[in-house]
Amino acid sequence: MATPAPRPVEIAGARCRVRDIRPEDATALLDLRVRNREFLRAFEPVPSPDHFELAKQATAIDLGNRGWDDDAACAPRPSAWWSGSRSTAWPCTASRPP
Repeated sequence: MATPAPRPVEIAGARCRVRDIRPEDATALLDLRVRNREFLRAFEPVPSPDHFELAKQATAIDLGNRGWDDDAACAPRPSAWWSGSRSTAWPCTASRPP
């Protein structure tokens, strides 16, 4: 199994830059989620009551980064997406809090 690239990760081209999400991005992530709340409602599970709070977004970034660092982050199983099943799309629990 390949080891993940060490953070920070950044890939830049002539017209696009992609980088890992960082703790200082929590405010921007919260703003993005709040502005797109209605649109994303059809595609995401029902959020917890504290989902739209800055601390929750910071925790999500931290958990995702720990999953990356520990090489425990997961991708969805293609069969779950093809079948339209949202309950089995993310089988990995490595990046979730205990």
